[in-house]
Amino acid sequence: MAKSKSDVSKADMIRDAMRQMPNGAPKDMQLYIAEKFKTTISTTMISSYKSNFNRKSGGSGRAAAEGSIGVKDLTILRDLIDRVGAPQLQSVIKLLSK
Repeated sequence: MAKSKSDVSKADMIRDAMRQMPNGAPKDMQLYIAEKFKTTISTTMISSYKSNFNRKSGGSGRAAAEGSIGVKDLTILRDLIDRVGAPQLQSVIKLLSK
């Protein structure tokens, strides 16, 4: 059964905000979450979650070093996989890498 908006975890709300605004400030994410999920999360908690997510994914949340893959890149890739499917995306990557 699908979760209702009230059943979405704070971590999922913050992940959603990070997808929408990868370089967004915690205050901006707080406003986004309040509007979309009708929930208030402190900027301190948002900052903490954001740091943990970025550390675990190897990204910095800001412009990544050349040649590295960060949270923003992974978010874009996940969106592409969801939209066109992994096999289709693999075909495109193979074609472009030639």
